[in-house]
Amino acid sequence: MAYVSDDLTHFVGRHLRSDEEEQYETFLSILRSGRLLPGGKEVSGEAMWASFGGTSLCAETMFLPNVVCFSDIPEGDLGLHMSKYGRFGIAFAKKWLIPRGVNPVFYLAVGEGSVSLGEGEGRMPRGDYFNQEVEAIYEALFDYEEGVDEDGSLSSEECEQLFSSLHHSAHFFLRYHVFSFIKCFDSSLPKNDPQNFYMEREWRVHGSIEFQLADVSLLIVPPEFRERLRRDLPGYTGPVLSAS
Repeated sequence: MAYVSDDLTHFVGRHLRSDEEEQYETFLSILRSGRLLPGGKEVSGEAMWASFGGTSLCAETMFLPNVVCFSDIPEGDLGLHMSKYGRFGIAFAKKWLIPRGVNPVFYLAVGEGSVSLGEGEGRMPRGDYFNQEVEAIYEALFDYEEGVDEDGSLSSEECEQLFSSLHHSAHFFLRYHVFSFIKCFDSSLPKNDPQNFYMEREWRVHGSIEFQLADVSLLIVPPEFRERLRRDLPGYTGPVLSAS
């Protein structure tokens, strides 16, 4: 059995799972439009910043990335994922998606996971450490933006120059390419728990994905929708997997 798939799959309508008819209509609408949108909405491609203080990286309240998500799971192992996200999926070849910016997330094993703080300094829960350090980085960035230094020794011009450098290397690069690709999960939870995200093997891309039906490598639908899909979407001639 393969460990990973040649395709990446986007599942549709997780929040509509109680109504598969509505899921199907959303699924069909995406295929007819040829666009996958972050959260199903027209948004800019950047990761949005939610002010620090009372927010959390791991709770996903600090960064609100505008991304489309995919799973790297072989067909034979999709059952566990579909039990959490529903039975309607759109798959594309990984080699087609990678040039369009899709990249794996960086998983953080929180829960029981911890990091060393240095010799004689003990350990700290990994989630708490990342929350603390990310907030500290951004507090420093905004302090420099206001021309503030710990000892007040920097001139306004020096602060402006330093912030300009920090803004390029951290405020954009870390926010856009690192922090918005971090996914925390509780490693102590069983693999079928909806909050154990590690089993998703998630990949993300900022902004939308535009495609033609010919670009789709596989569609996944419940068996009772298979024939209906062929009637409703005659332009798609590729394979259809019936998800039980």
